[in-house]
Amino acid sequence: GGLVAAVGVMMAPFSSNDAFVPVGSAFESPALVLAGCLLMAFALPVTAIFSITSGAELARGGLLGLGVGAATVALPSLVSGLAVPGLGLAGGPIVMLVGTACLVAVAFVHNDRRSAASAGEESVESGETRLPGSSRLRTAAGVLGLLTMLTALVGALLPPVVVGDLPGPQSPSRWLLFAAGLLVGVLSSTMFVPRLAENVRPALSVSWSGVVLAATAVLTTAITASELGAGLAPGPAVPWIALSVVFAGFTACCSVVAGMVERDDQEEPDESVPGPALLIPVLAGGGLAIGAFGTPSIVSPGYTEPALWSNFGTPSWGLLIALCTVLGVATLSFRSRPARAAALLPGAAVVTSLRLLALPFAGAQIPGAHAGLGWWLTLMCAVALVIAAATAVTAAPARRSK
Repeated sequence: GGLVAAVGVMMAPFSSNDAFVPVGSAFESPALVLAGCLLMAFALPVTAIFSITSGAELARGGLLGLGVGAATVALPSLVSGLAVPGLGLAGGPIVMLVGTACLVAVAFVHNDRRSAASAGEESVESGETRLPGSSRLRTAAGVLGLLTMLTALVGALLPPVVVGDLPGPQSPSRWLLFAAGLLVGVLSSTMFVPRLAENVRPALSVSWSGVVLAATAVLTTAITASELGAGLAPGPAVPWIALSVVFAGFTACCSVVAGMVERDDQEEPDESVPGPALLIPVLAGGGLAIGAFGTPSIVSPGYTEPALWSNFGTPSWGLLIALCTVLGVATLSFRSRPARAAALLPGAAVVTSLRLLALPFAGAQIPGAHAGLGWWLTLMCAVALVIAAATAVTAAPARRSK
């Protein structure tokens, strides 16, 4: 719910037929508006995670607060699109309200289950039967991850555009999608090996965003072709790529829930967290990630690569999701157990490194292409995250604050 609402924050609040009322997404807004939207888009999923993992007395209040905050942003835009002459309804407020409804629903369901358990209305055994064990959830995540890999590989190999009955031009980013799908498949295969599954699972929870990052870059070819017309049409790769994005999201959800069940299954919960030495490399990685995903990684005369701060397009949504994922990992790593942080941070580093592959994969088809500022920031961000992962393992752990 938080992630859905975050996507709605970045979308256009309404449409406009009035030339004096230009409307666009958050990335086409003034700097202060963009900063506020980015802050809210980051806060919604991260705060939702913190709320749901807090005590019963904080979970409902935190989730309801997020829902009210998102609704106060969405409802005025929704009413304006319906009531103001010259304006029309857009998808942004609707997407935000869907996420808000999810947050509110979880707030009551989550709190009611905890209250019932504390009142003795449900035994521990009956509560466990409602949710599969962590091993089954990891197996389900592995199966979904393999489906993600399969659909991504097929989508990368099929043409995204057709000209009549003939295959059209291939996307320069198809091999990036191939690599992202292969990464998810390799990590998913470890979910069937008990000795590896628990330690690798956090990295799988992060790697899904790499598929979204690459899929949006490939889909922009089909979208552009449909806008141009002239006999061009989306090819057979499009439904496979769309399925890969859906399966990637399901894989992430299943993997995250498996992690929550793992913690609940522990007889003596490990309250240790990474020490303060982790602060500097994680802050460096998070700060560099904003520039890495926000600025073009490929620079060429006459070509402007889609990014967050310039030439916002379909690939920019994948960049935004990957950025939110990396920033979320950077935030959660301080509250995770050292072993889990040591798996989360390399996963974020690998997702970030996928952006480095854009230059050799796509740059070969762009005359005069060379590394831009975003490429170098991406390299430094990946190095900082790897250093943070090593620090999480080697530094002396601390105790979780109460």
